[in-house]
Amino acid sequence: MVNVNAAALPQTLVESELFGYEAGAFTGADKKGRKGKFEQADGGTIFLDEIGDMPLDVQAKLLRVLQDRIVERVGDDGPRNVDFRLVSATNKDLQALVESGGFRLDLFYRISPIVIELPSLRERLEDIPLLASKFLKEIAYRHARPVPTLTEEALAELADRSWPGNIRQLQHEIERAFVFSDGVSVRAEDLSITPQGLLRSSKRPQGDRQPRDLKNVVAELQNEEIKEAIAANKGNKKKAAASLGISRSFLYKKLAEIDQAS
Repeated sequence: MVNVNAAALPQTLVESELFGYEAGAFTGADKKGRKGKFEQADGGTIFLDEIGDMPLDVQAKLLRVLQDRIVERVGDDGPRNVDFRLVSATNKDLQALVESGGFRLDLFYRISPIVIELPSLRERLEDIPLLASKFLKEIAYRHARPVPTLTEEALAELADRSWPGNIRQLQHEIERAFVFSDGVSVRAEDLSITPQGLLRSSKRPQGDRQPRDLKNVVAELQNEEIKEAIAANKGNKKKAAASLGISRSFLYKKLAEIDQAS
């Protein structure tokens, strides 16, 4: 899959990045030219994130690509056939953008045969432990370090925030907490180390609180992590404990608790 974040592309480079360019098409262009994202995705899938941030002139060219399945590189009039599957996403209200003239109506209908509306993170707090654990694993792997555990207090703190930036904000917070943690566990105190208290100020209002049993959620998550680690290490508990970043005595204690519960 070819991933493209339309919001992250410089305005002057959106067209050349998406559709490619020929040698000498503009100052600083690669001497051999370059394939655009759609050519790179030929025969596969292209994911256009933040499609609502795409300039109107590029939207018109995107519509042609979707309709005719051809692209024209910058500096070249020759069409090139492409075949791909498009998946797009946005955090904006595209219908409102259409009404205000910020998004093409024809393109809106073209990309909207199947729409999945994902609720905001604050509306699905039960996903936070799984997402936080996933991000911790990815970050630890990237830094070649053991995966720290998330304490119950840390998960309670995460669940108590409003997350206006949704999953990206959670991911950034987990990465920050990983850096400030002791390498064994991520605690609530690690989550407190944020620029100017940004995330502290984004806690959910008292009236928005919903009842939840975080202890059960945390316990289930920990048990699942332990089972996966033991399976991945072919039953070797010493290696499993090392991969989880916990002591063997703590691992045996958790295994005893799992046996009692089952």
